[in-house]
Amino acid sequence: MINITMMDYFDCGQAGKTCGYLIEGDHLTLVETGPGPAGEIILNTLKSKGYTPSDLKYVIVTHIHLDHAGSAGWLLNQCPNARLLVHPAGARHMADPSRLIAGAKIAYGDAYEFYEPVLPIAPERIWALEDESSLDLGERTLTFYHGKGHANHHLTIMDSLTNGLFCGDLLGVYNTELALYGIEYSLLPSAPNQFDPQAYRQSLEKIRRLRPEQLYFSHFGVKKNLTNEYLDTTLRNLDLFCALTEEAFAKGATTWQEIYDLMEVKIKDVLEELGWPKDKPLPSMYPSTIEVSAKGLVDWWTKYH
Repeated sequence: MINITMMDYFDCGQAGKTCGYLIEGDHLTLVETGPGPAGEIILNTLKSKGYTPSDLKYVIVTHIHLDHAGSAGWLLNQCPNARLLVHPAGARHMADPSRLIAGAKIAYGDAYEFYEPVLPIAPERIWALEDESSLDLGERTLTFYHGKGHANHHLTIMDSLTNGLFCGDLLGVYNTELALYGIEYSLLPSAPNQFDPQAYRQSLEKIRRLRPEQLYFSHFGVKKNLTNEYLDTTLRNLDLFCALTEEAFAKGATTWQEIYDLMEVKIKDVLEELGWPKDKPLPSMYPSTIEVSAKGLVDWWTKYH
């Protein structure tokens, strides 16, 4: 990674779950702020590299879910020269996060306390990014692409210097431990309340055409190359989770907990087929992702069926 530093945000107190990236150059730039408490981690990273809060110029969030954008308001209060860059559909919710907070409390339940504080941002400090717009950072240019399916306010970001993609949640949850077993697998998150399988599929195919050589995951870490195998697995998961939900409701399921149990078994089965040890539990970040995804699948099915 050329002049890119990854920061672990210790989301919900857990290492290796959510991260952000500091891009150094002509204009100091941050991709992903993480949840509320991550603000202090970001400031400490700036200090360790010899920067002050006033040096931060751009703060980019791939989307406005609080594990990605929760500390943005607090951080901009500390960084007087920074602007927030966000999808147009998310801009007003960063200026007035009341609905965002209400939705997060439903999605995260008791775990919401790990995402505070969530503070509003002055509208004049928010820059809404159009599809395929770009940002010149000197030695590199960032290009922004809209993508739906996980959320209507999602951006992915191509970095010209590394031909790398900051993929947010659109390419799923990546666990570096899988690489030890040669497993190409993505746990695709279907969080409430904007999960849309068809739009998701279109967004993934759009990313396939970009052919990134590096993937900068928000959950979690860096992967070399977007292989067709990885992307095809992500698409299969999309079909699998939707079919699982349809079958469960046809048999009388009514709760997200029932969907969770089915997803957990299916995911373990698929990973074992790919080489994951049978006696090894799922990666530690998976249970919370499966919970949020199960809630999203129930929300999707209830709305459209």
